[in-house]
Amino acid sequence: MLTTILYERKFPTQEELIALRRVSDAIPWTAYMIAVVELAERFSYYGASAVFVNFIQQPLPPNSTTGAGGLNGQSGALGRGQQMSTGLTTFYQFWSSGTPIAGAYVADTYWGRYKTVCVCVAIAMLGH
Repeated sequence: MLTTILYERKFPTQEELIALRRVSDAIPWTAYMIAVVELAERFSYYGASAVFVNFIQQPLPPNSTTGAGGLNGQSGALGRGQQMSTGLTTFYQFWSSGTPIAGAYVADTYWGRYKTVCVCVAIAMLGH
């Protein structure tokens, strides 16, 4: 039955493929907005990752209460070294990749898409 339906479709001939106009449609503004939001999210992710390394690895600069190194100083805060810095940034990468899977499970099983997105965005806003 399926093969009969497939063969009943009318496909364009070679002449029609050459002669017919190709009409494209405008890209919806929502597609552009999704691209912009994804770009901003990537900037946030990689920007935070780079800052994490310095502040975990390097010690608090002398006479600094904020961790800022000033013009010629090295920024830092925890002074935990490269091993701790690598471990925490690797966990950050894992957490950033794993939480969408958990969110998908919660959305499909309990809350639905809209409520899950709203709650997760609120949590992300608190984290940033």
